[in-house]
Amino acid sequence: MRKTIAITFLVFVSMTVFAQTVTTSSKQVVGKNIINGKEILGIKYQFSDPIYNCKRDTANNRFIIQLRGINGKYYKNNGSVLVFDLKTQQILWFKELNYAKQEVEQYENVLFITSEKKIERINMTTGETMWTTNCRLLSTIPNLNISLGTKYNAFMDKYEKIKAIDLNTGKISWERGIDYNYGINGVMNLNDTAIIFKAAGLHQMNLKTGKGWDYDAVTGTFDYRKTVGANVAGVALGLLTGAFIVSTGHDLVSETISNVASDSLNYYFASKEYIAAINHAGKLVWKTKLPSETSSSTLFYKKDTIYMINFGEAKYNGKTVDYGKPYLGAYDKKTGNRLFMNIRTESKNPILEYLLSKDSVELYFRKGVGKYSLRNGYSTKDISFDEKETGNLSYEVSHSIIYTKSDSTYKNLSEQNPKSMFFMTTKNNVVQLNENFEIERTIKLNDLYLKKLKTENCVYLYLDKSISIINKDHLKIGEMNLGENLMKIGNKLYEINENYITEIELDKEYQ
Repeated sequence: MRKTIAITFLVFVSMTVFAQTVTTSSKQVVGKNIINGKEILGIKYQFSDPIYNCKRDTANNRFIIQLRGINGKYYKNNGSVLVFDLKTQQILWFKELNYAKQEVEQYENVLFITSEKKIERINMTTGETMWTTNCRLLSTIPNLNISLGTKYNAFMDKYEKIKAIDLNTGKISWERGIDYNYGINGVMNLNDTAIIFKAAGLHQMNLKTGKGWDYDAVTGTFDYRKTVGANVAGVALGLLTGAFIVSTGHDLVSETISNVASDSLNYYFASKEYIAAINHAGKLVWKTKLPSETSSSTLFYKKDTIYMINFGEAKYNGKTVDYGKPYLGAYDKKTGNRLFMNIRTESKNPILEYLLSKDSVELYFRKGVGKYSLRNGYSTKDISFDEKETGNLSYEVSHSIIYTKSDSTYKNLSEQNPKSMFFMTTKNNVVQLNENFEIERTIKLNDLYLKKLKTENCVYLYLDKSISIINKDHLKIGEMNLGENLMKIGNKLYEINENYITEIELDKEYQ
């Protein structure tokens, strides 16, 4: 069911009025309850500019909303941020923003307006500035009451020490010198107060004191063959309950690293040049040279062997590019001695996904699939796809969130095909690969429903600007004319769409 819903109300015309009430229309029809035949009603809150971003403050039942106008195809630099109270239907406060220079960062109930050289903490309820500091924000860990930041040294043309900033006062609690000219590559959480920080190697860090050990390594390379602008997109990486956002610089090939695998004795880590074992006290146990084809990779171990899957891609100015060549390697866990190495010869054919079994690993490449023995690295099966007919594989699709309809029932692909893999292709279709790597079927995008929300009693599926609600028996019990950006808070459903928010009070069967 599709209907055009008229919006017959004005919202705030002047944004200079504090705690202004948002004027709403009367309730509008947004869908139909198939069980009882009744219409589903919703209230729409409309804003003066398109919604650029919207986050929840669940504890206080509020939305932090960023507005940003559009000029033709492009966003304008000027916009605003506001807090909208869902209980009172009021705008508690707003501030103007310059998106060319400023960003909004939220971590639970902690809110910042940041720039390259400044962090400003904002009171979520009043909009008042609590403190400012001349740093760039890297991350926030609310349960430890600190943010991590850094300061740019214009003379040295690089960022300096990492600084811990007290969330209450904005004062610096401690500093730690870490080289991250190759970018910040993420963290490994050790416990509530300690992490391993990945930047030009590994750095164990006590978040209360900043102290810990260092293992230095090359995790990128500077490419001066091209002249490009500075990367402003950055890389977001999780840290406890926060996230890192850091520019990877210009002409930088980065992310030539692995994950950190660990056991009761050591951490295992691969960089651009070496795979290494470091014990829990930070002492190097062994280090083995890697081939020049090394790029981004992943490590895992079985018994006494460390395996390395090299993907054949990296980041260049923040974008994923073909780099190096894919390979499968194995190393003795105790000594680091190389047991085998299988390097693919073709270029521009990175590994997109892998699947482990007891004695083998399946590698899904852009142009085909291979199965490799974990005993000797030999290929036991290798299949290439017809690029003209199938297209190349683009990325693996999580089949647990994709549903198809057969007659009157909706089922997700994992229930129907638990042993198959599904990939989006450059032909803009989804292909199903069976256990023999054969293409079982090709599914058109307009036949796929995406799971957007799961509640206790039902699942919300999206297709073509419409939501289908199905019950535990996979039968459709409702439909709504809503977009795919949904949030459920309590017994209410919210759709965030362009320049309005729709609020729907859900019947019991939809909760």
